[in-house]
Amino acid sequence: MATIRPFEAKDATEVAGLLKAVFAQNCSPSTAGLAAYIRQMFCDHPWRDDDIPSWIACEDGKPVGFLAVMPRPMTHGKRAIRAAVGCQFLVHPERRQSLVAVQMLRKFFQGPQDISLADGANILSAKLWEPMGGAISPVHSLSWIRMLRPTQGALSLVRSKSRWLHTLRGVVTALAALTDACATLASPFRFKPQLQEHDLDAASLHAALVEHTAHYAVRPQYDLPSLEWLLDQAAAKRRHGQLQGRMVRDPGGRIAGWFLYYLRTGIRRRLALAPP
Repeated sequence: MATIRPFEAKDATEVAGLLKAVFAQNCSPSTAGLAAYIRQMFCDHPWRDDDIPSWIACEDGKPVGFLAVMPRPMTHGKRAIRAAVGCQFLVHPERRQSLVAVQMLRKFFQGPQDISLADGANILSAKLWEPMGGAISPVHSLSWIRMLRPTQGALSLVRSKSRWLHTLRGVVTALAALTDACATLASPFRFKPQLQEHDLDAASLHAALVEHTAHYAVRPQYDLPSLEWLLDQAAAKRRHGQLQGRMVRDPGGRIAGWFLYYLRTGIRRRLALAPP
């Protein structure tokens, strides 16, 4: 059986090595840089709660598993609660047939938090959560996409699977662009000019969250410093592009919604859109 103990900052280098072993194709080539990122994310974040740590599994003194946990203050009705969000859950490839994952998850569930959540869980994680009393919420697990240029978007997907379209690339692309230009004049792709866009920063986002989330039964609690930290972390993900944030207001100046996205040359990727 593995020894399960709370993760500490001094473990970051070994956990970085474990991450590189598990995600060999997608990890930063610099172990030192990855270790610094791990310390920043799981030791120096604004919601640190020593009662709700991340967990590391060791065998013969070497890490074989890691369950990263992000404590998050929330509100249920008018009552303050503590949530624990599991955001990295991994076991060394050579130990996946062992009970290491079960041991770490049991430690996680035994914590003092009021609610335990999984961020980005896959099917394998779900198979562990349910037998241990967890539940899956399909509605809250949905992802969505809104194509700003629907014809060109569909064409790019088809073209990736069909070689013959490459020979007609010029003609087909021109026709797709013309179709999209016409589509933007009709609902539901027509933009509403009466809505005005404004810059979105941590202060305006905080004010919008306070105003628009009060009716939710369970909602996260942010203060200005924690939102600034969160936006800084998102902006640092340069591989996605440059982080953009916009606030949308109606003619009366009321907040209609807001959105964040990464902008790269010729590409716009939306991350989140608040409903009006």
